[in-house]
Amino acid sequence: MLCLIMTTCQKDVKESCCIHPTDAVYQMEGLGNKNSKILFDSKIPSSKKHSQLEGSDEMLKMCGGMPLAITITAGLLLRKSACLPLDQYHSEQQGMRKILEISYDDLTLPVKSCFLYLSAFPENYTIKKDRLIRRWGAERFIPKRNEESLWEIGESYFNELISRRLIQPAFDDDDDHPTGCTIHDDVFDFIESLSSEENFVTAGAKLKSGLFPCDSVRRVCLDCDEDDEGDTLFSSTYCTLEQNSRDSSDDEQNSSSDKDEATSLHLSQVRSLAFYGDVRRIPDLSIFKFVRVLDLTDGKGLENEQLESIGRLSLLRYLGLGGTKVTKVPQQIMKLDHLSTLDLRQTKVKKLPEYEGSKLVSLLANGLTIPRGIGGMESLEELSTVCLRGNALFHEDMIGLVHRLRGLRMLGVKFSNITEEEEVGLKYFLDELGRSNLQFLFLDEYPHHLLGLLLDVWTHVRSGCLQKFELRMDWLHFFRYPERVPQTISFLEDLTHLHIGVLVVEAQGVRALGSLPKLVVLKLYSYNSPRFSVSSKDG
Repeated sequence: MLCLIMTTCQKDVKESCCIHPTDAVYQMEGLGNKNSKILFDSKIPSSKKHSQLEGSDEMLKMCGGMPLAITITAGLLLRKSACLPLDQYHSEQQGMRKILEISYDDLTLPVKSCFLYLSAFPENYTIKKDRLIRRWGAERFIPKRNEESLWEIGESYFNELISRRLIQPAFDDDDDHPTGCTIHDDVFDFIESLSSEENFVTAGAKLKSGLFPCDSVRRVCLDCDEDDEGDTLFSSTYCTLEQNSRDSSDDEQNSSSDKDEATSLHLSQVRSLAFYGDVRRIPDLSIFKFVRVLDLTDGKGLENEQLESIGRLSLLRYLGLGGTKVTKVPQQIMKLDHLSTLDLRQTKVKKLPEYEGSKLVSLLANGLTIPRGIGGMESLEELSTVCLRGNALFHEDMIGLVHRLRGLRMLGVKFSNITEEEEVGLKYFLDELGRSNLQFLFLDEYPHHLLGLLLDVWTHVRSGCLQKFELRMDWLHFFRYPERVPQTISFLEDLTHLHIGVLVVEAQGVRALGSLPKLVVLKLYSYNSPRFSVSSKDG
């Protein structure tokens, strides 16, 4: 016998599911007062439990025993910046909605914008933190504040939303801090509702239906895989926008329906476009000439030819091409005056065209070979990862880049074919890294036989700004495995993340790793290891 169980918060959905006489509805009760208080107390740090949190009892009554509402209430009361009058929230509203409204009203204006912007991503989607913060920056949601960088302020907004329990942190195996977030269905519905009221983000489904909150669309989130939205929406959009731009009166184009023409008119003013799924059907993007943010990340079927039109988007600030199959970036894109973020991670792009005076702030790729002249990128704050090959001229460029760009915050370097004869150039490069203002340094496939050089340089020169130092040794092939963990690795006191492979793991090697004071993530691979015990004495 097949048994199906469905859960829902909606009364009409519940009733529509009961189509057979044997179907039954189980009405779940909320938590009682005692269990509500227990859950609430579990979300409050012990240092705060002895202090009276103003309004907690009244807020708990609003929650109606709903665990999510209680959790958000705890996050709100821990950070609440002002005593909000609770009687302004109408009693007929559901408890969850009331709690979310109070939490939202307590946010500062910039954080409110960042919170509403979460609706620019699909529901039930894991949003990467770095992608989100860079898009916030491109949308100008993050104001300048004292000496803090845009990234630091954006990260503080992200952490605030987590601490208020409005978003849920997401982790991966390579970091100890959240690398992204997810959004509870109830919170996402609330964001979508507010976003629609304020014409903040428009979903593709609303564009297709022709129901718009205002005269113009500011931001669009379109799922190109859902009910062929791309075909039905953009086929007419492209024709009508081309008609407007050329002032054409062609009879065939004028035969478009009124709704399609209205859709196209609204889209002509769009500032932010995000596509998900199959992007082969998107139109010539140059027609969206006011676009500041264009995100095609993980888009299926994207061709190099489709990038040519992007070079005509003169106001573009953010371009996300990560996870696509593009292999080449047109030179026109590198000449865009306002482009600050170019994301090429998980693509086959290995080289950029010649360019001068780029204003890029974030250049993200995987093993990118950059031509001479990289030192002219004076605004660069994030560069990861670039491929450092056995090339003395390139070493000079990279040394000059790190020396000149004191605002460089993040650098990722992938090593390839470095020989012992080229140690001199590498030594100067490592020395410059140690003297830099870098906050995040990532060294990928670092040669085992040159570990001594790194240790020698960094025991004498150490950066005072480094917050995260990730080292991945070149261990992918059996013949490159060192025999055991080098004892001298304990001198890399700033090391926070380490991936290393050895032939044999021994107790003394473990103790050497255990003596690294800042190490938070360790991936240790071995070909063959004897049994031994590890205790707290090993670090």
